[in-house]
Order: sequence, then C-alpha cells, then structure tokens
Amino acid sequence: MPTLEPRWYQRAAIDKTNEWLAERDDNPCIVLPTGCHAKGTLILMADGSTKAVDCIRVGDLVMGPDSLPRVVLSLARGVEDMYQIAPKKGAPFIVNASHMLALRTTNEGKNYPS
Repeated sequence: MPTLEPRWYQRAAIDKTNEWLAERDDNPCIVLPTGCHAKGTLILMADGSTKAVDCIRVGDLVMGPDSLPRVVLSLARGVEDMYQIAPKKGAPFIVNASHMLALRTTNEGKNYPS
C-alpha cells in the first residue's frame, strides 16, 4: 500500500490538533474537505428523498451515517481523477481520488459474507 503524504492544510490541522491535545483537556472539532462525488450522484437527504450532488446547497439537510440529519456547511468543487466504488451490497458510486472512505469488515471469510 502506498504511503500518502498529507497536504499542507492537512499537516497544519494535524499539528494544531496535537498542540491542542497537549495543552487542553477537552476535544477539538476538526473540519476539512473530505472529497467529492461525481456530478449527478444522488445524495440521501434527511427527509428520505434524494438530490443530485450538484444541486445540494449550503443549509440543506443530508442524512448522516447514523441516520441523523446533517446540515451542509460548505461545498467543495474541483477537478481530480474519479473512481467507481462497487460495494458487495448497494449500488456503485463514483468519487474523487481524495474522497475518504470509512470501511469496516463485518464477518471475515467466505463463509461469512459481509
């Protein structure tokens, strides 16, 4: 697996977080861009409807991974290589190379399909 070097703003966030944790007893909140979906990708909204990612606006409510609503605080736009993610369950989707994926194995081995 290739080693990834943080971008300058990621390195700055890491350094500031380490400083915070060394000096304080509470937890910081870190907000950074995490990646983009391809134009036209349908995003699940908090009300159960879907909306094309390019129609999402600041202030919209999207569905979070814990099924709670999340307010869209900012939008990221850019140009980068795109990749199709094809999960075993669910529809494939396309994201940019920098998109972060949180993955979890649920029962390893071919006798226990995830």
